[in-house]
Amino acid sequence: GFANVNLNASQRITANHKGSLSVYQRQGAYDAIKGFAYNGGNLNILTPLMSGEAGSVNRITAGGAINVRASAGPVGEAKGIGGELSLQGDSIRLASAVVLPSGKLTLGARGDVVLTDAALIDVAGRAIAFNDLTKYSAGGEVLLESRAGNVLQAVGSTIDLSAQHNQGGRLRVVAGEGAAGT
Repeated sequence: GFANVNLNASQRITANHKGSLSVYQRQGAYDAIKGFAYNGGNLNILTPLMSGEAGSVNRITAGGAINVRASAGPVGEAKGIGGELSLQGDSIRLASAVVLPSGKLTLGARGDVVLTDAALIDVAGRAIAFNDLTKYSAGGEVLLESRAGNVLQAVGSTIDLSAQHNQGGRLRVVAGEGAAGT
């Protein structure tokens, strides 16, 4: 396994179908029902944009911390409708843009989930032109979940669930531990 994995992209990290990435440092004991237990392994992502093409499903898991930071350069445009991205780790820190028009973003951690001032989450609906007709997609879904820590959103961060002429999206925030959020 690896103690640290670094992904660096100058334009974007995206998915175009179904895929996954798992980063672990060690393989633990085998359980007949759950399979092998894995732990450790931090994932550092440096990109101005994380996104997905229409209908894509991308699952990224790390046994340690996931740190997503923006690299220099403009945030590109994401056109695909309904992409899904899931980040699961020991803790998650988002300081970049995640754009999934009418899509679904899940940030799940055992510890803290932190949206910094630089975080932009955009799952808003979009106008879609069909020849001479324009239709509007609904807003997407965002799930921020900490099983034993806090979910923290800095004042400068943005979560866009909006939609024009359709239903707005859904935001679900869960901090499961009894002392979380205090």
